[in-house]
Amino acid sequence: MIKVKNGVRDSSGTVRLSAWVFFIILGARSSFVLAGEAPGQPEYTRGEIRQLCHKLSSNDDRVRWRAAQDLIKAGRRSTDTLCEILQGEWLEGRKLAAYLLGEIKDPTSVLPLASCLGDEDFHVRWKCAVSLKRIGKPSVAALIQVLRTGNLDAGYCAAWALGEIKDPRATLPLAETATVNDHHLRWKSIISLKRIGPPAIEELNKLLKGEQVKARRCAVWALDQLGGEAAAGPLLRATSDADEEVRHRAAEALSKYDRPDVRAALEKLLEDESISVRRQAVMSIARLGKDAAMKRNGGVGDDHVPKWRLYEVVHKPRGETARAQMAVKFLTPSQGSRTVRGFCTPDGTWRARIAPGEAGEWFYRMTFAADGKTTEEHGMFSCDDSDLPGALRVVDEPRPHLEAGGRPFLPVEAPLPEADLTESFAAWRLLIDACRKHGFNLLRLDLQQVFGATDRASAESLIDELLAYGHQRGMYFVLTLFDEGHLRDEDFWKRSRFSAANGGPVPAKDPLPIFYDPLSPQIAAMQEEYIVSVAARAGGYANVIFELCRNFNTDGSAVPFAKGWLRRRLELFDGCGRPVMLSVGEGAESLCAAEGIGIAGVRAGPAPEGRVPAVSTQCPSDPAGAVSAAWLAAVGNGGFASWARTPLATFEDSIRYVTQAEARAQVLAEFGSRPDLYALHPDAGIVLALPPGLKAAAASGTGRVLLYLAGSAAGGELVNVGMVPGGFTVRWLNVRTGRYRRSESAEQAGGAVELACPRFTGGIVAEIQKN
Repeated sequence: MIKVKNGVRDSSGTVRLSAWVFFIILGARSSFVLAGEAPGQPEYTRGEIRQLCHKLSSNDDRVRWRAAQDLIKAGRRSTDTLCEILQGEWLEGRKLAAYLLGEIKDPTSVLPLASCLGDEDFHVRWKCAVSLKRIGKPSVAALIQVLRTGNLDAGYCAAWALGEIKDPRATLPLAETATVNDHHLRWKSIISLKRIGPPAIEELNKLLKGEQVKARRCAVWALDQLGGEAAAGPLLRATSDADEEVRHRAAEALSKYDRPDVRAALEKLLEDESISVRRQAVMSIARLGKDAAMKRNGGVGDDHVPKWRLYEVVHKPRGETARAQMAVKFLTPSQGSRTVRGFCTPDGTWRARIAPGEAGEWFYRMTFAADGKTTEEHGMFSCDDSDLPGALRVVDEPRPHLEAGGRPFLPVEAPLPEADLTESFAAWRLLIDACRKHGFNLLRLDLQQVFGATDRASAESLIDELLAYGHQRGMYFVLTLFDEGHLRDEDFWKRSRFSAANGGPVPAKDPLPIFYDPLSPQIAAMQEEYIVSVAARAGGYANVIFELCRNFNTDGSAVPFAKGWLRRRLELFDGCGRPVMLSVGEGAESLCAAEGIGIAGVRAGPAPEGRVPAVSTQCPSDPAGAVSAAWLAAVGNGGFASWARTPLATFEDSIRYVTQAEARAQVLAEFGSRPDLYALHPDAGIVLALPPGLKAAAASGTGRVLLYLAGSAAGGELVNVGMVPGGFTVRWLNVRTGRYRRSESAEQAGGAVELACPRFTGGIVAEIQKN
């Protein structure tokens, strides 16, 4: 027996034979004879074979390479000697022998190779495994024996090699080791069963029926990878497994099978106790119906839509439908969900809209119920990144405000003319472009006025055009559903569809407070249909804020119904995902808390239940007074200013107005986008003394106060602000230019900091920071 314990040493005594010799041989593999004794090859005696093996430890690379090549040419005559080296003590020799035996492929080397699968050296055991794989089917019996009786390292190698050989005889032993506790052996066995293919399905099915959860999870994965009709049956049974992960994997795997029994099983999983399983069931059904669903979906786009662009799911019922309802549940790429209502267009088509705000694949499940029957459709679309403005959302802390794209957003509203607002989309286009240019970012649509001026189809078409074009230009819209002022306007009320004069449920005279009665079935039904329809149709747009009621509860007109009406009407906006607010008339702050109703951002009380952000306060018609009121709202309430009736007659007048107010509007919009503004709390009580003729709004935080003074000052007028003891830095901000005019120091004395106002007209901001 040859026992070479060391390689040939150089003059320093260092072993010269290194692992790279093996890779040189491997690189020349294509030129080697890969079988045993081929005809015409030279005969090698046993002594010559031994000499060739000794040359494997030569210092000369060329000598080692030729020796390895000749040993492969010698074929089976080299097997015995190489097996001796494999089981010897020379580590580099064992690595080379394991490799060369795989090149020779002599079945008589199977047992020596198999006995080394548990070798303490990683390279030796895995080279043996690779050689057994190359020998192929003659290795199977030995590999199975090692798998069942060998140590853990040997089991890893045997499980892998059996998967590479793909012999069906290995399915049972591999299934047995798939139940062991060791994670790596379990998964190597499962992967090998998957590689064996359809012959392994029977054993995988048995694993699915077993008691070990980890084995069942592995098995359902392998069946998913295998696919084919033979795997469908076990996967269907796995949808009833007690383990959530098994059911989830089964639901995912079944998306490849467009069969009635598969659809039925997935539909059943829609009611699963696990939200993860329910989501996966929706996604799998969507994948099954992707092609058909996309062909039916003749809406805004195909199966790709830019981020924040409108996407529609469309359903055309057959024949007339009574008491129909449509709802679509969307699953986001991050596995969130959102359900939106559908609405019916005059041609009988039902649509559901969403502006996706997350890039990636979206899945949906549409449910349409009518005449006691329910229809379901599933689909998917891809949302692509875009530069379109993001949707507004309400942020409640530390005070209610709006955000767009993760940054605070202060709406600066442009006034509209007292004209026919449905006259021309071209006029609207010019106004929207002017607003974009001059710093205004909000327009208000009085929906009752729009719907009252034209037929429903034309009004809805105009609203869609305005919202879509405005979104491209960075414009947001407040959609006012009700305005209490209309109830007091006899001429307008005569045109309202809610008025008894037009067949509505509300008295033609003295409609208040009956209009707000939430317990009247006739009034409630008509208002709810109107709100749901508008919320479903316009709530899909990203650039929308809903105003439930303008001039709400003026002079206590909604009492005693205010609280119940507000709560029930706010519930109708569930699913639309857009902010909902109320607005109050100028000077109505003291009335806002009537019957427990508090309006967000107003001193009278906290926000009512529901998604109501900051208040919109109406302001004067002149640009300077309007912007001053907007500053008061922004600093004091976190809200925004809104125009009441203005003396504007045409769209040209509105464009002229926004041009005149450009400087203040742009500065205000920029100021309102500062994150530090909304880190402060409204604190009007901090202003202890104020000169006559000035109004003030204040917001405070730890060692910091923001104070807005509205009006005019000749300079030197004193304002006292309650502060903690210490020194402060005061900076005065010009609200017209957005630039700081001056900076000064101040000290607290007698519980207050005394400020001497600079000269200003219209308004000025003081930022007070503790040193």
